[in-house]
Amino acid sequence: DIWRVTAPVDSAASGMWPTGGAWVCQDLWERYLYTGDKKYLAEIYPIMKGAADFFLDFMVIDPNTKYLVVVPSSSPENTHAGGTGKATIASGTTMDNQLVFDLFTHVIEASALVSPDAAYVKKISDALAKMPPMKVGKHNQLQEWQDDWDNPKDNHRHVSHLYGL
Repeated sequence: DIWRVTAPVDSAASGMWPTGGAWVCQDLWERYLYTGDKKYLAEIYPIMKGAADFFLDFMVIDPNTKYLVVVPSSSPENTHAGGTGKATIASGTTMDNQLVFDLFTHVIEASALVSPDAAYVKKISDALAKMPPMKVGKHNQLQEWQDDWDNPKDNHRHVSHLYGL
């Protein structure tokens, strides 16, 4: 994280973030896009593939939605009203979904350029097809969570779930 910590810190809302590896891989990929350096891409591809392997193993089928999601998942620095009150942990938050979607998509693209592997690309593509779409909620907002828990009256204007836009 920004404080150079790799173990969970603080509270679940900010210290437990299973998609940090996908976030870092986004920076690696963007450097490749900026430079177009295929030698660099070949060097970082194993890192990106390792992160994708983590999510292929870590993600589960949500029994309620049947989508493939990150669990536990949290929307950074925000709580939701699901369950018995304010909570931070959920199943497949929008930002986590977007980060993993980007990671899987970039791994497919990178594989074609530096390490073609049709079987692996199919595995990633199959996982992508099982992930949830972004949803518009009852307030015409991009939902931050799978369930429509957003509340415009809570005066919380955290917009991490807009990452994908």
